[in-house]
Amino acid sequence: MKINLINLVLLSLVLAITTAMIPEEKNRLKGNYRLMKAVTNGIPNNAIVINRTMSFNNDKTFIGMITRPNGEMPFNQGLYFIENDSMLIMHQATPKWELYNIAYVYNYKITGDTIRI
Repeated sequence: MKINLINLVLLSLVLAITTAMIPEEKNRLKGNYRLMKAVTNGIPNNAIVINRTMSFNNDKTFIGMITRPNGEMPFNQGLYFIENDSMLIMHQATPKWELYNIAYVYNYKITGDTIRI
């Protein structure tokens, strides 16, 4: 019985060390982005829509801000999920962080410090 207990402790120790050595998946989307160009149905958006920033955080939250003449204000927020190398799901939340019943799905591509959604 004593040998089984020692084997169990050793196995647990090996498992703990092995899983600690697995690198954490890097969140390629994390960071702050400034909108440079926006097109809706082939028509460029007006200047007031362009003045936006989007922050993607490690905890899978995002916050979008828009700059108006009277200051900066939030325009959307919520949770995001990266499905694969090209699909982004953004689940919008209310100002009180209650999730809406819908989410938006986007194709995305990161090149250097630029994201195209």
